[in-house]
Amino acid sequence: MRDFTAFAASFMLVAAVVAPASGQGSDSAKVKPPAAGIEGRWRGSIQTPQGDQEINCVIKKDGGSYTGTITGMQGDVALQEIKRDGDKVSATAVIAIPDGNIQVWYTLALKDDVMSGKAETSFNGQSYAFDLTLKRVPEK
Repeated sequence: MRDFTAFAASFMLVAAVVAPASGQGSDSAKVKPPAAGIEGRWRGSIQTPQGDQEINCVIKKDGGSYTGTITGMQGDVALQEIKRDGDKVSATAVIAIPDGNIQVWYTLALKDDVMSGKAETSFNGQSYAFDLTLKRVPEK
């Protein structure tokens, strides 16, 4: 149980990556522009066994790829392998816990300035999936 508590506390730190949506109207003259890129600041929550936990995410464009971090109770966790395919995004993160490392896989989609999806992992032979939602933080 102690291992799971450490895992759950560490997992709360991690969230998601975002994907742009392409808006298409039925009238080709009135096609909505796509949502802003995935770059920016995001704030939201992830559902855990201990309840909803607040998360913050920052995504930056770095040449032809993206870098990102998720911030939680233990500080920043780097997002890795951020990939975008249309309105879908995938990424991974590695969380250090007392018994080793846990890899987390993210799958998300963006609609307007809200993204939602799942964070999935495996721990001690058990698979876990957590719903998460993030909203774009407006630039000042």
